[in-house]
Amino acid sequence: MEVSADVKLEPTMELPDSTHGSMIPSNVNYPGKYGFNLFFKEQNEKMTKSTSFTYSEPLDKLFINMGAACIVYFKVDETPPNDCTLRALPIFEKAEHVREVVKRCPTHSLSTDASNFHHIAPDHLIRCDNDLAQYNVDAISNRLSVTVPFLPPQAGTEHTNYLYKFMCFGSCVGGLNRRDRKSVV
Repeated sequence: MEVSADVKLEPTMELPDSTHGSMIPSNVNYPGKYGFNLFFKEQNEKMTKSTSFTYSEPLDKLFINMGAACIVYFKVDETPPNDCTLRALPIFEKAEHVREVVKRCPTHSLSTDASNFHHIAPDHLIRCDNDLAQYNVDAISNRLSVTVPFLPPQAGTEHTNYLYKFMCFGSCVGGLNRRDRKSVV
């Protein structure tokens, strides 16, 4: 199966005085005082070449095609404050690359690339298909992230869900270049 990203997703709760400008962000699973957790629904379909994504629980990795939408479910044990946001921040996993900014390759970040028409953040690897999404560049580290407000679950559910997309192939030269990466949320 051709995949664009093999990404580990690590749930963390952003603290009020968080050091999101840190040169080396924390990537430790930390549910925080609200019991924050993310998960993927089990896929009932058989994996084929047309499967847009799959999550491997034993590997704790998401395998996803470039530009494919993936529903990420967020659950909390206690309701966080109304102004709580979710930040998705891609980082490289290995020590020799962890200080580098993760962004799309030069080819896919061009304004002429079809995926960038009418999009305000052509360099961002992670996109959230949500009208309230904000694309950020950290003033200290220059890291690229996307934030969305954490909305309470709809009636009858215990979780909130968001559509995320990963916008480059893992093999893109000048971008991910086959380097292992994680997404810190």
